[in-house]
Amino acid sequence: MQTKMFSNKTTITNTIDLKEKLKELKDSFDLNVAKPFEQAEKPGEHHIIFTLNNELFAWPIAKVKDALINQKIISIPSNVLSLYGVVNYKNQVISVTNLHYILLGIRGIESNVKNILLVTKGLAIDTAFFVDGLKGIAPISEYEIKEKPATVSTETSELIKGIYYYKTQLITILKYDRFSG
Repeated sequence: MQTKMFSNKTTITNTIDLKEKLKELKDSFDLNVAKPFEQAEKPGEHHIIFTLNNELFAWPIAKVKDALINQKIISIPSNVLSLYGVVNYKNQVISVTNLHYILLGIRGIESNVKNILLVTKGLAIDTAFFVDGLKGIAPISEYEIKEKPATVSTETSELIKGIYYYKTQLITILKYDRFSG
């Protein structure tokens, strides 16, 4: 009878040890492997994809108030090359930023081009970005954003969060917090 109790205690002790080891293994698995799967399931932050001189760029959709097409832009005399003009947006005058100059170094924009303006929100001042075209909206997760190329100029580099490849197309992701309007 004593032998039986001893073997039952041993079995119980072994079972408890085994359960603890399995729990420890499960916990280590949860910490190391599950995180990338959780990230993969998250759709990411939605970005509006737009074109500038046939290049693709992305801006967080949460930082866009409106998109305006063929809105009359009033040109103002200025030495600031990044300022394209001003526009009346819901009875409020807001500046129109020339992203062509800021990101690509292109000074003039053809006047016969259909103007598309992205009215931003969450910046220091209200502004609208002059863009060439809108391509759509895409969810882009943080882990999908690759490092920006080393060939980008220092001034422009501060405005770029990174790059994202969609099929064979390269999209430059912009840092909204670096635009002061």
